[in-house]
Amino acid sequence: MIPEDRLTAWSNQGGTTNSIAAHTSVRNGLLANDSGLNRPDFEIFLQGSYRNSTNIRADSDVDLVVQYNKVFYKDVSRLTAPELQRYEKSHHTVDYNAVKWRGDVEKALRAKFPGKVQLGGGKAFKVVTGPGNMTADVLPAFLYKQYTHFNSLTDEGFDPGIDFADSAGKLTRNYPKLHIDNGEAKNSESRTDGRYK
Repeated sequence: MIPEDRLTAWSNQGGTTNSIAAHTSVRNGLLANDSGLNRPDFEIFLQGSYRNSTNIRADSDVDLVVQYNKVFYKDVSRLTAPELQRYEKSHHTVDYNAVKWRGDVEKALRAKFPGKVQLGGGKAFKVVTGPGNMTADVLPAFLYKQYTHFNSLTDEGFDPGIDFADSAGKLTRNYPKLHIDNGEAKNSESRTDGRYK
């Protein structure tokens, strides 16, 4: 039998003060002028339980994605022949990939948080930040575009995902923003009256 106090703890969102501090600390560190990543071609966003407001323990990790957007992986299989021609005329190949981005993010994290960065499970970096030794799992990732149409650089459609490299260089694909959007849609008043989560 599960004790009542355990059920109560599981049913309530965990503390957010330390998680906000951890998120802010990592964000500010990577966006700082001396981080080596201070450029407009990446974004940082929450994923996982804190993003979905489903965390239940005050000490659960904050999951952050550091997504590079200037270069991306793609799937153009749904484009028509004319669309594919337009796409190929608009893009060129570069020598930068998710493995190199992972190395750049790791270097920046180690410079901004000396002695506080560990490899967490081979995919994300575990960064100890601020009060209560709150940790953030930081996942360096490349934007992935699964194209639905392409007319020009300003008129394109795609399902957004991420590709990320683990410590061995193996790529994995995920769709965190689509998962968030789908969860928010299920949690809407019109569908579950806010009871999905």
